[in-house]
Amino acid sequence: MSEVYRYLPVLNTQKCLTIITIANAIFVAWISYQQNCVSKAKLKHELFERRHRIYESFATYLSDFLIHGNADQNRIDQFLRETRDVQFFFEEDITSLLKTISDLSHRDDILERQVIREKDAQEKSIQEMTKIYDERRIIKDQLTNIDKNLSVSFGPYLDFKQWK
Repeated sequence: MSEVYRYLPVLNTQKCLTIITIANAIFVAWISYQQNCVSKAKLKHELFERRHRIYESFATYLSDFLIHGNADQNRIDQFLRETRDVQFFFEEDITSLLKTISDLSHRDDILERQVIREKDAQEKSIQEMTKIYDERRIIKDQLTNIDKNLSVSFGPYLDFKQWK
């Protein structure tokens, strides 16, 4: 009987080490889970920031365009640089919106240059100039409609509650 008692402290120590090891493994698993949750939240936050930055670029560009009545090639290029990552953070609807804005802006820039050239040369007739101004008005109307619906277009991408 005395021999059994001699191994009892060893068994208790082994059981304690086993319990401590299991508790430690559970604690490490819990910390890993928490880090996973934090990294997912951080990823969502970074994605939101990038999407919001692109949204701000759209809104600022459209606002500047509609206030000043035009955008020169440098401003168009700056807008395109600011929004070059749009295809990575948005789906086709926003990518096509960017293309539409870019195409309309380029067309308006071409028309404005034409107006300036023709005013300098005074070669165009009133009908031709009216046609140019009408086309520019249509472009501005289209960009105004895009600007009015911008928050609706970007809404699903910036609504943090719907993200998984």
